[in-house]
Amino acid sequence: MRGFKFDARIKILLFAVLLGLVITSRGYLFHLIVLAASVSFCFAIKVPPKKLLHRLMEPLYIAVVLFLIKSLSGHDELAGFSLLGVNAAIYRDGMLEGLRLMLRILAAVSALMAFTFSTPFHEILWGLDWFRVPKQFIEITLFAQRYIKVFFGAAQTIFYSQRNRLGYSNLKRTFNSFGILAGSLTIKAFEQAQAVSTSMVQRGYEGSLPAMARDVSLSKKQVLAAGVLIVAMVLAWKI
Repeated sequence: MRGFKFDARIKILLFAVLLGLVITSRGYLFHLIVLAASVSFCFAIKVPPKKLLHRLMEPLYIAVVLFLIKSLSGHDELAGFSLLGVNAAIYRDGMLEGLRLMLRILAAVSALMAFTFSTPFHEILWGLDWFRVPKQFIEITLFAQRYIKVFFGAAQTIFYSQRNRLGYSNLKRTFNSFGILAGSLTIKAFEQAQAVSTSMVQRGYEGSLPAMARDVSLSKKQVLAAGVLIVAMVLAWKI
């Protein structure tokens, strides 16, 4: 919760360990535990349900598609059917593998949401800097986080303008409008990059941003708590 002040470096470590366990787990229960715990944590820190659902929709769509694809391949046939003259079958082992993959995706995404909702972005960058992540990666992440919202807003403006002019009324117009939108955003990205580069050079930028502070020591209590949580996660992973 927000009142529980875990250091950003501890959160990064816990998230990295949890993500590794989610990726390597071959069971179902561990993924369900992570999914339930992460969603519960998001509710506990008062993340709006609508925002939480919005973040989960795209990964859920991808997970369901992968589940359906996996269900159509395997060795233990469960049921056969014909679709548009094509014979196909649903396989039990394929469904189980698809379910495992779907739960893995949702568990990883929910853990990421719990981490990002509870940790300010600047603290994440500070923690990455403390872990000696290359400065170039941190700087690119910083600029991406700042300007992706700018370009998303510009894309929305162009899209709504095109839609109001019936730019998506049929398939041909849709492709044409989408091409114009993509081209406009590409041009805007180059123009924005040039403007930002000029602005930063005028303010004394010499190729790298000033280093973040790394001299803050970790709390022994938080390190101990992190160790206990990691042991608990590993034990749950072995179930």
